[in-house]
Amino acid sequence: MDENAQNQQNDQNGDAGPQRTDPPQQPQQQPQQPQPQQPPPPPASPTNNSPQQQPGFVRPQQAPSQPAQPQPQVSQQPNAQAQPMQGNAVAAGQKDYLATWLLSYFLGIFGVDRFYLGYTGLGVLKLITLGGCGLWALIDWVLVFAGVMKDSEGRPMKDREKNFKLTVILFVVFSVLGIFSSIVSGITSA
Repeated sequence: MDENAQNQQNDQNGDAGPQRTDPPQQPQQQPQQPQPQQPPPPPASPTNNSPQQQPGFVRPQQAPSQPAQPQPQVSQQPNAQAQPMQGNAVAAGQKDYLATWLLSYFLGIFGVDRFYLGYTGLGVLKLITLGGCGLWALIDWVLVFAGVMKDSEGRPMKDREKNFKLTVILFVVFSVLGIFSSIVSGITSA
């Protein structure tokens, strides 16, 4: 006789013996783990010879995703192409627009602007040719002024928007001084 039937018989007889009430046993169910949803395979194309398109291919099961733990954001590479620029953020080692413009204006014929931007080979070539007889130096100066010139890693120069008005003012001042200097030297030599 099982214990439940014996407890019922004791209750009917008035026996107040030790009563043990066990909760009714339910069959234990094992929790089902959700199966990760797999994306549908891409449509078959005659040029796509991937293994998914071949008969008998079984897609491997993906491991359930683990909760993401925050990782510290540390830059391993100084290359700015690997890191997208955000807003007004300035990458480490990014070259200054005003310094590049001044180097190009005064020392561009010697290739100093190219050395500064990291183009060593072009700087040597520009030095040997004296700025391509001045033509290459003039073209580089215009490219720097327009903001088209980038450093050797492809990064734009920093602070161009901030210093553009200053470069225009400096250009006008240097041009006026050059014209004035030419006039004075012409008068004194005559």
